[in-house]
Amino acid sequence: MSTIIYFHGYQSDCKTEKFDRTKAFFAEHGIQVVGMELDYENTPPNAIDKIIDLIFKRHEIIGCIGCSLGGYWANRVGVLRKVAVAVANPAIEFYQTKCKDIEALAEYKQEKAYTESNGAKRLVMLGTADEVLDYRVAQKAFPAQEVKLIEGGSHSGYDFLDAFLQAALKTFQ
Repeated sequence: MSTIIYFHGYQSDCKTEKFDRTKAFFAEHGIQVVGMELDYENTPPNAIDKIIDLIFKRHEIIGCIGCSLGGYWANRVGVLRKVAVAVANPAIEFYQTKCKDIEALAEYKQEKAYTESNGAKRLVMLGTADEVLDYRVAQKAFPAQEVKLIEGGSHSGYDFLDAFLQAALKTFQ
């Protein structure tokens, strides 16, 4: 069965309305969603990579989806694995901006942004009223044809989740 990997945001989990709605939406279209339940502060990037390796071995992964720090991870995996990506408000420079004072996240300091194109389809949806991240950082970093701005869209993306899911479905098809 075609599967996408869902990456939740920082200090979040897969027990949210957003995850439930995402999973239900894709199930209606015959796509399974595997949620990555991660404690980003206590799980180093190399450990997350090992979990992702196992998921790719067990599932037919067609893409990755995520928001904020989950958007960073979804995009990172998509670029490295050459699968489609749909992200909302990705935290592409999160360590240099919001997380530099969190000692547990120091391993991320060496991580790159992974914004280059690899030929796989990618949707980057950015809310212009994001109260956590400056949307212009991601807007400048990604190829313009992959970016869609949502005027007034918030960081969590709940206010444009339906539009995001519809656009993500097209990206994964």
